[in-house]
Amino acid sequence: MVRGTLNEKKLRSRYLEITQRRNKIAHDAGLVDGDLKQRRPVDEAAVTDAVDRIERIAPAIAHVLDDER
Repeated sequence: MVRGTLNEKKLRSRYLEITQRRNKIAHDAGLVDGDLKQRRPVDEAAVTDAVDRIERIAPAIAHVLDDER
């Protein structure tokens, strides 16, 4: 169920953006280039955007996986 203009290329791109951000937080503790005193900012808008993207991407991923069975 890929909605609107969310094609496979955009789906992969958005997924990569989310996983890269997650990896920066998980592996670098959200630090800016390893600086122990400076963290990457996370504001409400960024969180809302990530949640919205995940809510759109998750059904598309499930659809693709179902098609591959």
